[in-house]
Amino acid sequence: MGRTTAPVASSFDATLYVSASSLNLREAPGPGQRVLTSPPRNTAVRSGERRGAWVQVSADGVVGWVSGDYLSATPVPEAPAAPKAEPATNAVGGGAWRIMPLAALLFADQLMPGGAALSGQLQLGLAAGRGQ
Repeated sequence: MGRTTAPVASSFDATLYVSASSLNLREAPGPGQRVLTSPPRNTAVRSGERRGAWVQVSADGVVGWVSGDYLSATPVPEAPAAPKAEPATNAVGGGAWRIMPLAALLFADQLMPGGAALSGQLQLGLAAGRGQ
């Protein structure tokens, strides 16, 4: 009679980190396989068997497959939050007004009724400022 052996369990021998904002941990290697969970960036996972670009991992007790393209040997530094941009203002006559883009003022005649006078005045003012 033939002898059968049980499949050998993968040895999860290295710690890697999720480098994407989240990573689909799948039931089997391949993009069409069922997603079991999606660990977020910098989650530590234990890696095991590899099949092409796919790596078997254990993450928080769930074993599945991820694309090795989204794993890193070290945690990924978090990007600093971008400072909130404040609109430019200028105090005029005790009030504040927002500085409009120059193109909007130059073409005010096309943007609003009566804007032709504003557009012409601005263009004359710019020309005078350049010494023309």
